[in-house]
Amino acid sequence: MDNSQKPEVSQYNGVVKVYGHGLILLQDGTLHQNGKQIKGLESIIDVGPYPADGNYSYGTLSASGDVYYADYRNIVRKVGSVENGKAIATNSAYAAVLKNDGSVVIVNMMYEEDQVEVASDVQSMIWLGNTHKLLTVKNDGTVWSYDRTAKYKSEQLSGLTNVKRLEYSFELGELYALLQDGKVQTIGGQTVFPAHLLSQTAGIKVRWDAELKQAEVLVGKSAILIESKDTAALIKKKELGSLSRLIGKSYWINEYTELGQRFSKVTITDIEIDKYDSGDKSYSVVFRNAKGKTIVAYAGGTASRVTEMLSDSDQFFPYDPYQKYKWSQSTWKKIIAGEVALGMTTKQAGLAWGDPTSITQEMSSKGKIEVWVYAGPNLLRVLSFVGGKLISIY
Repeated sequence: MDNSQKPEVSQYNGVVKVYGHGLILLQDGTLHQNGKQIKGLESIIDVGPYPADGNYSYGTLSASGDVYYADYRNIVRKVGSVENGKAIATNSAYAAVLKNDGSVVIVNMMYEEDQVEVASDVQSMIWLGNTHKLLTVKNDGTVWSYDRTAKYKSEQLSGLTNVKRLEYSFELGELYALLQDGKVQTIGGQTVFPAHLLSQTAGIKVRWDAELKQAEVLVGKSAILIESKDTAALIKKKELGSLSRLIGKSYWINEYTELGQRFSKVTITDIEIDKYDSGDKSYSVVFRNAKGKTIVAYAGGTASRVTEMLSDSDQFFPYDPYQKYKWSQSTWKKIIAGEVALGMTTKQAGLAWGDPTSITQEMSSKGKIEVWVYAGPNLLRVLSFVGGKLISIY
């Protein structure tokens, strides 16, 4: 039998913890990798791996408080000492050492400089990915950030309480918080089960949909769809297509006065799609008016009816008419009241009375007269304009 492809298996007794890249800490304080003990490291009580670097590196803390740095070749050198240290976390250049009294000390692993105490009352800590931000979990379950580039100024992370420990996924670029009740929470505040944890469970597969930010969890013949906090909005955006660009846009009311006072501003907050068993759809636009009231306006049975409604100048203006036409307050009052007055322009009269039934032009001693006729059941009104100014009302 050919055993050339058979993998080498190393067996250890008294394992304390297994770290990334096969680093194994034993009860006797020695550190091992690939079946070999790493030279120069004794009485080790904790290891701080840094997997972001392609070459990999790590820091170690001994029982006496000595801090060591090692690169991917396992070349070890001592970089400092912190009395009463119990845990270590490292990034590319710095080691954070947690002491028994809950304080945290920073050690420069690249250059010799004074150690800095940055935090107290800490139960656990990590560096945020490959940044220079140290995250600590306090004994009260709150999470605090200390940015080296800002002289380790402290800042509490909102939305995180009752935290026990933090974990950062370099692969996903996500920060996870293990809560005291055993749940896992992201920075956004949503309780989730990270995909890499689920995939380690026998018989479970996870398919991640990056477009909709949702995961399909396959357990045997069953499937569970897990949505992120962004999924519903992404699904809605995909369903709306180009209409999604209208959300947040503002219009000004012309004749659609059910939404509010004429010429006042309304903003689109949503576009609703109702689906029926027949397969038909209907579209409605949700507006917020100047008084903060939300009003739903039915648009029609197709997406194009939404754009047609909004582009109809009889219903809406895509601009603020008060800013575009800087007329006097008395003129605007007449227009809103549906009144016309001699001297008004054709634009002002058109806004006051609307479009005429017909427009004709005649010649007179005064020049060319433009005549607007408004005709209907029991109605006949006529406006005459010369040079764009209203000269008579019949």
